[in-house]
Amino acid sequence: TNNLQAANQYGFTVNKTSEEAIVEFIDEIEITKSTKQHALVISLDIKGRQVALNTSQGPATLPQHRGCPQGSCTGPAFWNLVANEVLTESWPEGVHLQADDFIFLIKAPKKAKVKSLANEAQN
Repeated sequence: TNNLQAANQYGFTVNKTSEEAIVEFIDEIEITKSTKQHALVISLDIKGRQVALNTSQGPATLPQHRGCPQGSCTGPAFWNLVANEVLTESWPEGVHLQADDFIFLIKAPKKAKVKSLANEAQN
């Protein structure tokens, strides 16, 4: 699955660590500060997951209680496909997204633009 991974994917990735994700994110924040832009961080941690299955008796959903790295009880290949789809979206300029879990850095010269970009990124 490495050929399918976005450059800003750190979970389940060969030769990439959570520490590298943190360093890259701090670098992005430093660039934002040095260019005197406003910034907002949004960190997404998926909770309240459910497993949905089609069974011979019809659709069934079960709560997902087991803790799993990056939310993937199905394994790294599936998580990387899901994460890659989100990471390779066409994000507006000023929106930086990376994943171990998902974290956005929204930056712009004006606070109103940061708010607008944050709303757009979450939709």
